[in-house]
Amino acid sequence: MLVGSNVSIVDTGVSPPAPKDHAETIKAGAAAPSTIEDDVFVGTGALVLKGMTIGEGAVVGAGSAVTQDVPPHRGGGQASERGGSQ
Repeated sequence: MLVGSNVSIVDTGVSPPAPKDHAETIKAGAAAPSTIEDDVFVGTGALVLKGMTIGEGAVVGAGSAVTQDVPPHRGGGQASERGGSQ
């Protein structure tokens, strides 16, 4: 697995609970581990949400959010839209 800089892989909601509450969140079922298989590339600034599986040989684009499983040997993630002057 190769992971770019500023990648976030979360196992709970996007707003993490206070560290003292993390164990209770896991026990309550709010947490879901993600699975990242072999030979995966996750681009800079990507976000992998809880419970996602990124299959072997898959590529997650820079600045994208993984909101559904990525099949093996495929590209995945939704690129974030950035506003700019027209």
